[in-house]
Amino acid sequence: MSASLRLFETDDPGWDEALARAGRHDFFHTAAYHEVAARRDDSTALLVAVEHDGVLQKARDVGAATFIQGRTYDQLLGDVSRGNGDPKLTVFGGNTTPNLHALVSRFPLMDNVMANSEASIDGHYVTSSASIPNYVARNWPQNYAGRGRPTDFGVYSVSWPGNGFLFDQAKRQSVSYYNYGEGVAGNEPNVPDRNLPAALLPEVQAKAANSDLGPGLTPGGCYPPDLTIGTALDNGEIFDSTLPAGAPAGSYSHMSCFDKRFATQLSQNAVPALNYISLTSDHTRGTQPGYPVPTAMVADSDQALGQLVDTISHSSIWASSAIFVMEDDSQDGADHVDAHRIPVAVISPYAKKGAVIHTLYDQLSMVRSMELILGMHPLGLDDAMANPMYDAFTATPDNSAPVTAIPSKVNLLERNTTASANAALSSSLPLGEADQVPQAELDAIIWHSVYGAGSMPPPAGPNANSKQ
Repeated sequence: MSASLRLFETDDPGWDEALARAGRHDFFHTAAYHEVAARRDDSTALLVAVEHDGVLQKARDVGAATFIQGRTYDQLLGDVSRGNGDPKLTVFGGNTTPNLHALVSRFPLMDNVMANSEASIDGHYVTSSASIPNYVARNWPQNYAGRGRPTDFGVYSVSWPGNGFLFDQAKRQSVSYYNYGEGVAGNEPNVPDRNLPAALLPEVQAKAANSDLGPGLTPGGCYPPDLTIGTALDNGEIFDSTLPAGAPAGSYSHMSCFDKRFATQLSQNAVPALNYISLTSDHTRGTQPGYPVPTAMVADSDQALGQLVDTISHSSIWASSAIFVMEDDSQDGADHVDAHRIPVAVISPYAKKGAVIHTLYDQLSMVRSMELILGMHPLGLDDAMANPMYDAFTATPDNSAPVTAIPSKVNLLERNTTASANAALSSSLPLGEADQVPQAELDAIIWHSVYGAGSMPPPAGPNANSKQ
């Protein structure tokens, strides 16, 4: 336990003193913990979380979290022989995702982490608020089934969790934060909402002021949100990584936007404690003609992940940083263990070097780990009872060398054509937004794009919730 405490606060002798007084495993739930946490200096650490669309992604203390969209463990890491993977199910292996593979080689490989969610809609709530409101649980299947239900999740107050989102809790506890692209957070004050109490409007405005949701939502914004895939609200093309040579005029780069703001924050000694970063390209546009092929879009997200870690690890705050990378959901993809198993990464000077960890964790474990590092109270029972990722960390910064991003081996501008497998089907589907297409269809489209139109896509993994 003392190892975890030294990671969370190395400068304050009050940690060891409070631990001695508490003397038990549930130290983080005691008044002694909160007494010391209240004295923390938010300028001393960075936590980063990264989301893969369908990729999750979070980490900040000063921290950063990265989220990526909807893939199973086997789909990305099944080819890693050190872990419990099935290479026959791997779709985007080391040639497509070299940065993720390199990170889980040097930092812990965690092969038993489960999504608490079934799809991106409820997944974004788990990662941004550690809960799924009843309104959302009852209504997302109709939206996901393509029945024409409008998407109001996270935007209108009726869909917000009772205790709000991570950003609300951070504000309540004076923890600085910045949100890059997460639209499921109650942070769009210009949307008319007849159910929003007037007293809550300033809170929504405050979250908007600490968010970049790109053009059309954030004045001067450069980080298009996770509300669209591949194309911003002004029709500019979206890349997660820095723009490749030859990218269309008017394109957006999530990483270039982050780098610019991060450099300013560093120069002002004002990097927020919590940085929530959403990467969306790996959701893909299927084989819709004119858009990058699925392999290119997944490679784009992977290169962005490498660039993000490269930037932070070469900065002055790396010594006190932790980066959590997770999917927002697995979306019933192929996996030989469980359809909910997701690829994750925990990146920090204090993360165990080269470890393989089989401990059962879930998305809430990551959220709780970030809350503990930040000194934040849990938002509810689910994150309060979650199992923190203690096994991923050590007491000393043995993994402190900076990380260098690996340039993509994939042509990020390779486009689908009308001759691509399932091109006509992809064109008929609303792939410009997450969760508008039954996942079995999109999984088959992606499988055929990689292995050929005549190949047979594998079924969803055990415990898939495909009936919804």
